[in-house]
Amino acid sequence: MPTLPDDPALAEWTARQSAATTGDPLWRLDAYRYAAFALSLARDDVRRISRNPVHASVAPQLLSAVASISANLAEGYGRSTIADRVRFMSYALGSVREAGVWYDAALGALP
Repeated sequence: MPTLPDDPALAEWTARQSAATTGDPLWRLDAYRYAAFALSLARDDVRRISRNPVHASVAPQLLSAVASISANLAEGYGRSTIADRVRFMSYALGSVREAGVWYDAALGALP
């Protein structure tokens, strides 16, 4: 399995991003780019999960958790103190772990 930075899907997704997005200083933060890419992938997963009646209630929770990763990184990046930045990075890590739990809950609804 290729590492994320060498993933062709990541390269294709990156190429489709607007100049406004890639020109933002936040874009230089690797974790933010990967989190935003993960959100784009999770949207497709959520569509698939939503079609399965047994797992449909998992879909909004999963989307919320994955979206929260990049949102917390973005909010933390804009904070002026190191303590605030660290706090929001910690929130983002918590969201990564939460997303993993929701993906586990969706087992059987995804290929």
